[in-house]
Amino acid sequence: MKVLHIHPPYNLNELYPSYQVKSKKGSGLVPGHLIPLGQLYIASYLRKKGHNVFFIDGAFKNELSIKKYIIKIQPDLLLLNISTVSWKKSINFISNLKSTFPNIKIVIGGPHPTAMKKECMKECLSVDFVCVGEGEHTMAELCQTLENKGEISQVKGIIFRKNNQIIVNPDRPLIKDLNSLPFPARDLVNEKKYKPAIGLYKCLPNTIMITSRGCPYACNFCNTTVYYRESGIRYRMRSIENSILEIKQVVKSGIKHIIFFDETFTLPKKRAVELCKAIIKEKIKVSWSANARIDSVDYELLKIMKKAGCWRILYGIESASNESLNKISKQLKTEQVKKVIKMTKSVGIRTYGSFILGLPNETYQDGLKTIEFACNLPLDYAKFKVLTPFPSTEIYKNSKKYGKVLSFDKMDTHTVSFIPYSMTKKQLEKLFNLSYKKFYMRPNYILRKFFSMRSFEDLKQNIKGFFAFFYIN
Repeated sequence: MKVLHIHPPYNLNELYPSYQVKSKKGSGLVPGHLIPLGQLYIASYLRKKGHNVFFIDGAFKNELSIKKYIIKIQPDLLLLNISTVSWKKSINFISNLKSTFPNIKIVIGGPHPTAMKKECMKECLSVDFVCVGEGEHTMAELCQTLENKGEISQVKGIIFRKNNQIIVNPDRPLIKDLNSLPFPARDLVNEKKYKPAIGLYKCLPNTIMITSRGCPYACNFCNTTVYYRESGIRYRMRSIENSILEIKQVVKSGIKHIIFFDETFTLPKKRAVELCKAIIKEKIKVSWSANARIDSVDYELLKIMKKAGCWRILYGIESASNESLNKISKQLKTEQVKKVIKMTKSVGIRTYGSFILGLPNETYQDGLKTIEFACNLPLDYAKFKVLTPFPSTEIYKNSKKYGKVLSFDKMDTHTVSFIPYSMTKKQLEKLFNLSYKKFYMRPNYILRKFFSMRSFEDLKQNIKGFFAFFYIN
């Protein structure tokens, strides 16, 4: 079967504040593009099962060019990755595709269809199938079933229509052995075209990679691992050997920087140490960055991460209030944050902190304290978001308990779509704009960044960042 993977068209101007983009081309001063790793995993698995796969990325193509490509390759099936923020716009795109190509089956998958299942089928009649959860095995079985004109009702993890009725098949178990999956089909994309957001990369070309799936924690605002938790298997890891093999492969292809996109790269600590030791032993020369929880690192781990090439760690800090951290099930204390950020800096790894404004019961003054907390930490970068009740999260399921949902149409973490009862929309918007200006326009921060620059890429990123945040209202 001939399968075309599509990342629906989008523009950074539609997803981020204007001062962070300021580009007619949509390339962005601050944000950027990453390869669609999930789709490339599915593509490689379908290849393994004998199917012919193609890919086109709407980050660089418009609807007309995508339609021309469909005419050129004549696929049997279209597979689209859908996020919550892209769903409303994607409805029109999918409907237009079905109108132009009525005989081509359309499948949607990704975090939003997985969370909203039946709702997606109801809201877009042009969708033929919804793929729920991990897509590798489900899509392979669906393709085989369609080719053999078999019974769709036997394909686990699929939602479909039959006689104008929406049929929900049983869920498919999660993939236990991640080593059994072939590496992502990176040959389907030109990785030199993808440039991440400022602060996420040290040099180019860059790629992203995972060494695990899921997360053993249960933060109630996070939508990325809800499906894993509900499926009973919170965390699965690839072997050290399997991960090293892929790292070698991407470095051999010319990649100079890797973003490890694991939810928490440093779990468990022993495995993280072993992976770093393997990178050192194999003499792999590549810089890399990763995500970690504040309570998942110690001095020895940080030292060996630095030695293995780690230059930046993203920590989810979220708030300056211990009470708020407890309410979102973060299981952290602000004193831990101070200690670990200082420790990370001491070994020479740059720090990136993520913060959420508008948490349940937090007031405007609480938001100011979080901004002040971020400014007082020795962070190299900070990302501020407004609380967004993504579908399937505990915040979403109990949104009326915490505040008022304004809209589910623009859940991008930058636009206020939810207001806690303890704050107004105007206050939350003011906090968001103030957060970036306060953090990035401090004279001592600018001076520190100037003296910390070690490369021409550093200089370029800092200049772009300065001009972006200089124009904040």
